[in-house]
Amino acid sequence: MRDFYQILNVPYAANADEIRKAYKAMALKYHPDWNNEPGAKLQFINIHEAYEILGNEKKRLAYNMMFIRHLNIDNGKFAEWEKEANAQAEHYAQMSYKTYIEDVYNTINSIEEMEQTAFRWVVMFAGLAVLLTCAIVLGLSFYKVATENKPIEFSLLFSWLLLFAFGFLGYKTIRKEFHRYMS
Repeated sequence: MRDFYQILNVPYAANADEIRKAYKAMALKYHPDWNNEPGAKLQFINIHEAYEILGNEKKRLAYNMMFIRHLNIDNGKFAEWEKEANAQAEHYAQMSYKTYIEDVYNTINSIEEMEQTAFRWVVMFAGLAVLLTCAIVLGLSFYKVATENKPIEFSLLFSWLLLFAFGFLGYKTIRKEFHRYMS
């Protein structure tokens, strides 16, 4: 079994972005339109096969189970994926580089757009959760003021302090995740 991580020259713990960047760089370097060296076409095909497997979480997990853990099992589904990746790589190797770039990068960009849309939904729901939590805390403090006859200044001060703390922590967390995701 071939080492797809070695083919893409990425570490075994590489994230999706690292794999995508390595693939883009190596595909540019070895595409037959750009590289006339003997073996460049085969290298390009291997690179694309590696990306087809490692660029998909489900396929990568199956590959890791078979390769990294050295499970010597006949995984028909993985063999099918590998065959599809090879056929697609052969197809891309026959294309002009311009057509190849348009096809592959449009696919990659649409995946990135879907990821960004999903991330925006997560951020929106996290923000709503923070706001709901803050509203509940504020409502509970007003309820205590009304039912327990505590001085309103202390309860309001405490509520606003909690509201600020939740809001600040929520904002910092969401901001940190947003910057981590976008980098």
